[in-house]
Amino acid sequence: IRCDEGGGHPYAMGDTTKAYHAEKLGLFQRQVVFLRDAGAGWPRPFVVVLDVARVLKAGLYRAAVWHLPAEPAVEGTRISSASGESAVHLFALEPSPAALEVVGGVGREFLVDGVNYPPESTTDQEAGEWRVEVSPENPGERDRFLTVIFPAAAAEPAPSEPAVVDSTGAAGVVVGDRVVVILDAAGGADSLTYSLPCPAGNSTHRVFGMSPSTLYRVDLDGERRTETSTTGQGTAVFDLDCGEGGEAEVTLTFLEILPEEEAVDEGEVSPDGETAADQPDAPADGAEDAGEEENGGGEGGCGCALAA
Repeated sequence: IRCDEGGGHPYAMGDTTKAYHAEKLGLFQRQVVFLRDAGAGWPRPFVVVLDVARVLKAGLYRAAVWHLPAEPAVEGTRISSASGESAVHLFALEPSPAALEVVGGVGREFLVDGVNYPPESTTDQEAGEWRVEVSPENPGERDRFLTVIFPAAAAEPAPSEPAVVDSTGAAGVVVGDRVVVILDAAGGADSLTYSLPCPAGNSTHRVFGMSPSTLYRVDLDGERRTETSTTGQGTAVFDLDCGEGGEAEVTLTFLEILPEEEAVDEGEVSPDGETAADQPDAPADGAEDAGEEENGGGEGGCGCALAA
């Protein structure tokens, strides 16, 4: 649906609704943000994942399932698993409250509804060993699953739980001086308001899923602070100074649609240091015209794959 590879924060949104039974599931969309610039909150890049599912059958079990190579430890919202010198820490922040069930171990590697279904043969010793299922304690017709993933060294302490951004129509987290907000539906928005524990001093806010190539006014607690323009894929990036920090409300309000020549995409920096204007017009390796159309088409399209 959407893919934005610039600005140090690769982002993609995919829809796999058609992979499920139409009479059971009306929607499944996943959005992934890979934040290369983690700022002061964590010493290396981290990932934010937002899943949205609309279930059509009452009582149908739904869960976000995370597969892990080693037995995980669960403490509150944190899921930790170490393998050799490496580790990963996941925070299941939505739904809340949620049930976190660890499944795995000898005779339970492929457990489904109380029955283990091992494959006839496997050459991968880690296949199916462990997983954690995150399910809502109070499921609704439409459920959100917000997860933050931190890679780590096995010997270092686990990260602190990220603070959650509160908004109608969006989900997000605060990690140190980095704020990530993701709209929970496709289609963009003329305005957005979210509340958060704003970090002291300057913080960088990244908002994904707004209307493309659009200029917005940014207010902090009702006072106009700055303006920001979105990329051709609807991503806005701006800095705010929250002084001593504390609870705050941020509002983005539509000002105007930008002319094509003013779109942010032309100045975005790719991972290899080139701007969009410097790069050739040829599609990425393996990308066909139809594939570009699926990912948004035109100048904002990009050929990236998203696994759900």
